[in-house]
Amino acid sequence: MRQLAIRQNSAETVIAPARGGILDRNRLPLVDSELAYNVILDVISLDSLKPSRGAPDPQQTVLLAINEALGIPLSTLGGYLNKDADGNLLRRTHYLILAKQVPPDAAMRLKGVPCVYLEENYIRYYPDPYVAPQVVGFARGDAVWGLERQYGAELAGASGRIFRTYGPDQSAYTDEVPATDGYWLITTLDSGIQRIAQEAVDAAAADIDCEYAGMLIMQPQTGEILAMAQWPSFALDTPDNGARFTDAKLGTVWDALREEEKLTNMYRAWGNFLISRSFEPGSIFKPVVVAAALEENLINPSIDAFFCNGVRTLYDVDLPCWNIHGHGSQTVREVIMNSCNVAMIDIIQRLGRDKFYKYRSDFGYGERTDIDLPGEEAVSAPGVMYTLSQLNPVELATSSFGQGFNNTSIQAVSAFAAIINGGNLMKPYIVAQIVDGRGNIVKENTPTVVRRVISQETSDYMRLILKDVVSEQGTGRRAIIEGYEIGGKTGTAQQGLNRDWTVIAFMGYFPVDNPEYLALALVYRPAEYELSGGASAAPMLRDAFVKIIDYKQIPPAGAEQNASAAENYLNREPLGDYTGKQLTEVTRNLNNLGLDYQIYGSGSIVASHIPAAGQATPRDAPVHLYLDNTTGQDGELVYLPNVEGLTEERARAILTEAGFTPVVFADNSTAGRTQAQGEPVTGAGTPRGAAGDTVYADVLYVYRQYPSYGLYIQRGTEIKLKVRRQ
Repeated sequence: MRQLAIRQNSAETVIAPARGGILDRNRLPLVDSELAYNVILDVISLDSLKPSRGAPDPQQTVLLAINEALGIPLSTLGGYLNKDADGNLLRRTHYLILAKQVPPDAAMRLKGVPCVYLEENYIRYYPDPYVAPQVVGFARGDAVWGLERQYGAELAGASGRIFRTYGPDQSAYTDEVPATDGYWLITTLDSGIQRIAQEAVDAAAADIDCEYAGMLIMQPQTGEILAMAQWPSFALDTPDNGARFTDAKLGTVWDALREEEKLTNMYRAWGNFLISRSFEPGSIFKPVVVAAALEENLINPSIDAFFCNGVRTLYDVDLPCWNIHGHGSQTVREVIMNSCNVAMIDIIQRLGRDKFYKYRSDFGYGERTDIDLPGEEAVSAPGVMYTLSQLNPVELATSSFGQGFNNTSIQAVSAFAAIINGGNLMKPYIVAQIVDGRGNIVKENTPTVVRRVISQETSDYMRLILKDVVSEQGTGRRAIIEGYEIGGKTGTAQQGLNRDWTVIAFMGYFPVDNPEYLALALVYRPAEYELSGGASAAPMLRDAFVKIIDYKQIPPAGAEQNASAAENYLNREPLGDYTGKQLTEVTRNLNNLGLDYQIYGSGSIVASHIPAAGQATPRDAPVHLYLDNTTGQDGELVYLPNVEGLTEERARAILTEAGFTPVVFADNSTAGRTQAQGEPVTGAGTPRGAAGDTVYADVLYVYRQYPSYGLYIQRGTEIKLKVRRQ
């Protein structure tokens, strides 16, 4: 009985840790954990409250406060105090969950209300839920996808505990073991390039009726993945809502689908097509065969010629070239430029099946790349990858132009990278660093050479002749960008046992002299059978490259470059050390530097920040400030409201009244206006009150505030408001 009494008069509550966020390579958030609260009612303690003479009923006061904050009907709340015939509470508990994931502004209205406890909880927040959803991933019950699954242990953190013991008068004594927040992932993804890739695949799918469209962009020297985009895709914040999928047709019929049909379409969108779905590579594989023959000195580009009459017959099997009229006599360089099937058969026959099998394996076909994402397929089964004994003359011949065996997109890109990067097969990876809340590196992934496949000399030659594909005479002419040297290879591969469907692809890279961007664009199972990679996938990739050139401000070939590639997106000055400093001082300093910032936690002192001190700060990416939750005297911390969408004047008034210092920045669309009704604002990118050209504008609205609302932070903190005309 004594043990039972102890259990009834004590309670243990789990404190949820903040799950670590995921950032892109520029420290822009892809996913973050946003503070919310579970609201707990201590029914036993509430029942023990008795009114004093002449004072309001304390029980009703508590219930009214809950009703006003959460909207729970008073009849429902009053029912928790119902008793049986013997006068015993029907809901006798110190721990009744009234609501979960309550926003801070609503929950804080209950702070200090007797018998009500607020438990910190966290919900996932996605600044743009359509950015790399298959890579970032999500959790739904036991199903976990993407990086959320691959790095689940690192992101999770460790739960804390609150122990409450209740005395005879039901007063509570509390002891707490704090939670340990999860680590953060800094990925190799560039969210700007990711959006460009997503726009490209969405546009391709809008023009071409297909099952999938995909684009994978890699840094070929290192194996870093810059973008992985596919159609159809989904929104991370509502992954089971087909009406928000990027397949517009699906959205119109979603509600009418059966549950199993919905599930099929959800798995189609959730799965990472670029690492899990395989296809016959077609002509994008031809450079592998040519590189292998060059490496073995079995072909000589200076003297060898290969004749194509439009078809080659082996053992009564006709193997046609795509050009049924034939290409005539060709050099090695012209074989690649023309993508000639017949010449490729001649080359692979010189190589032989043993050497071909070796090089195919060395380039990574038939094995997982071990990219740090779940669900990668090896594509090694005999039904989709010829064994050595299966490579008979016809099978060897069709292998020369990439048919008869399968690969995934990540395998194809990794192999092609080895052809143009000096000959190294690199291990592709998504996560560059795992960091703790103070920005300290816990683990770092660096470029890893799996093996050397070909020599530097062979790689240099291949890299240069592949430029001819993207020329007026080449099959990839529709990928030409004036002023820029692009290399690549087109590919159209018939698929299936009956050869009744296709995959069209284009593999491209630039700059040719020192490739920084290697990309595969593909359309999987287009309804129109006669499409070719040069006609559809090449312009798809060209459009993406044009946008990347603009985004990264890459000068044309031969133009003088005054800045390194890093300077295109990094500020030159390293970030100062703000650890241990007052938040008011830090925000003032960051605004003077023109840097955005987000704040995590509550308090008045900065405990840590990302990037760490001494690191370069990405342009247009916020600095992440983590507060010491134990700091802040009574009255020093005030609640930060949401002013986005309000007029500048109204937002200023609300923030000033709350105790903050608003600092207004006008965007470029506002600057330059010389005559209009309204109050003056300073020039674009300049805080009000700082030096800048005064212009006049119409009424301005706040479209972004830094930091986001819902925090209890130091009075006097500068709140950056970005404004523009609606």
